[in-house]
Parts: sequence; structure tokens; C-alpha cells
Amino acid sequence: MKLTYEDAETGELLEEWHNWKVVATDKYSEERIMEVYLDEWYDNEAEDASIPPAEEIPDLMTPHIEGPASVNVYDENLSYSIVGFKQGSFTVSSSKVKIDKMTDSSCVLSILAGKAFSFTLTFVAESGDKVEKVITVKPF
Repeated sequence: MKLTYEDAETGELLEEWHNWKVVATDKYSEERIMEVYLDEWYDNEAEDASIPPAEEIPDLMTPHIEGPASVNVYDENLSYSIVGFKQGSFTVSSSKVKIDKMTDSSCVLSILAGKAFSFTLTFVAESGDKVEKVITVKPF
């Protein structure tokens, strides 16, 4: 909602945008006019200014792990696979994540926690090379 008012000191016309929520309506309003009671929905400038991190796009010419970089709490059957290597094994950096199934080039994860956190999924190839992917677990 745009709020327009004059500055008390300079007389300059100022415009501000604020968020409001309707708390109640007046059922005894005049015809074609509805009076509402508003409550300010406090603006959170830090939250408004935050930009969600863009999901990292892997270089298709280098080995990488394919799968979601952002998941929810208690998610199951999260599938990840390695691109660029034939054989190896997966590990996770947190006890809040369980590897349900694993093959030489893929794995299926389950999130066991109910709070937001992040962990690293690591693939170790037979040659000893490592590929890592940081995965963020979001709350509902």
C-alpha cells in the first residue's frame, strides 16, 4: 500500500510503500463504502533485501553430482548421480542424513532431521578423486 504524506519540516511530498493486513471490517459502513481496520505488517528490510542464492550450474565438461541442491526436512527418495566417473562410493557429512541405496554411480538419500541445516555429499572415485556437492535442507 502506498502511503503519501508531507514532510513536517520541509513540506516535501513523500511516498512510502508499506504492507498492511486487514484486521476487521465495519459491517455498518455506508452503501458502496467499506471501512476496514488495518494493522501494519512490519516491513523486514533485511529479509526483503536478501536474494536467495542461485543454484550452482555445474560445468558439464567436469565431473559433478547431479541432483537437487536444496531439499526439505524429512524428504525421502532423493536421487543423486555422478557424472564423469564410472565407479566409486558416496558419503555424507551429517548423521542427520541416511543413504538408503547406493550403486557405483548413484545414491538415494533420506533426511532424518526436522530442522534446517546443510551437509556435503561426497563421491570418491576408485582413482581417489573426490567430487562434492553442498546440499541445503530447508524447513517447511
